[in-house]
Amino acid sequence: LYAVWCAKPFILNRSVELNPFRTKYFLYIDAGAFRSSNYRFQSWPYEPSIHSILANNRLLLGMISPLPRQFCPLSYTIDKGPIRHNLIEGGLIGGTSDIIHWWTSVFYETINIYTSKNFFIGKDQCLMNAIALTYPHRINMMLSFRTSCGNKCLLFVWFRRISTNNTSQVNVSVSHRTCVLQANGRTHNFTYTNGWQVYSGLPVTERKMNRSWYWNEEERFLPLDLPNKTCKIIYCGANTAGTDGLHFALKYPSCHIYFLEPVLPFYEELIHSSRIRNLLTGDRSSLYHVYPFGLSNQSYFVNVNEKTFSQGQSLSLTDHTQSKSDKYYKLIVRDIAEILFEFKILKKTISLIENELSLLHLNCEGCEYDVIERLVTTGLIKHIRHVQFGSHRPIEMQSTVAERYCLLQSSLKNSHDCVFGIPWGWERWTYRNRQISKPT
Repeated sequence: LYAVWCAKPFILNRSVELNPFRTKYFLYIDAGAFRSSNYRFQSWPYEPSIHSILANNRLLLGMISPLPRQFCPLSYTIDKGPIRHNLIEGGLIGGTSDIIHWWTSVFYETINIYTSKNFFIGKDQCLMNAIALTYPHRINMMLSFRTSCGNKCLLFVWFRRISTNNTSQVNVSVSHRTCVLQANGRTHNFTYTNGWQVYSGLPVTERKMNRSWYWNEEERFLPLDLPNKTCKIIYCGANTAGTDGLHFALKYPSCHIYFLEPVLPFYEELIHSSRIRNLLTGDRSSLYHVYPFGLSNQSYFVNVNEKTFSQGQSLSLTDHTQSKSDKYYKLIVRDIAEILFEFKILKKTISLIENELSLLHLNCEGCEYDVIERLVTTGLIKHIRHVQFGSHRPIEMQSTVAERYCLLQSSLKNSHDCVFGIPWGWERWTYRNRQISKPT
């Protein structure tokens, strides 16, 4: 029996190697799933959902029980041994050929490691638990234990299609639920706005071990593939110093850069800062533009008091009526779809839209949701080479922000590949069908 259990990765990997039907995705299912009359498999798998679940080159597994509260390691490694809890079911393993090859290799490497340490390796689920916790970024986890529609060990894929125009309603799918669980799991405190607050609130010893798990600010400056002659960057949320835009100006000297900052006191400080003044008066001043407005899914004015923007609330969620405070600022917010054409970044012809924005860089305390959703619904997202944003948890939507964040992730996957990213930190998405720029 133990030999059969341990042969599952081999069987699946062998199917990948033979691939008689020239298929793109592969799935191992225990034969016991077919013995129940409750499962007829007449409309399974649901074809439109297959790509969205398996195309991100992660392994699909099923989880039949949540992690016990006393067992919640932040950084698990294989050498800590098998995890003897009923967490991951052994009857479902799926993914692309690449991820199946990876899983097979790491599974049998783990067996060798555990054998050398005299660990019991007969129960494959204990090994699967350890591997999944060691490599969480390689796994799509189906949360079977959270459903009530039959045997959770035989729950392969459960979908409910919802017809709605309200993006706050969730398309309940495996990948979405997993994303929500992971995103909420990174907060630790629901009053936090972003990952930096979570990270800074950790004990010193834990900060040293887990910085990248909570906060990845350095990654936003990783090299970008940008066009040589028509490079254009929109940087929304320049604040008082324009730090990120200054970095781009230095690293990509041929790029046009648009600095956007809607909060007037911040904007005034920005344009009077010495480094921004040097840009605007230097030899390449025609490349740099500074504007006192923000971005959203429509154009409007919004009254914001000092307390609101000091707390980091989202412009898109702030009450659009006059503040009760005596001290407030009228902010200008512009529709991203209008700005792309107004700045002559994109160009409309009779039958199509031409050109692209090289980089959309958002650090705007919550506007990222409205902006990216607007680009997706208009189809303009396909004209953005790189989308880079810090995801935030605006105070007024913290109870549902994880679901909206995960819907954003799902939408971006249709046209872009995720280069890096963590919830409430920084992430970058690159258009899948772009033409690679050649160095000059």
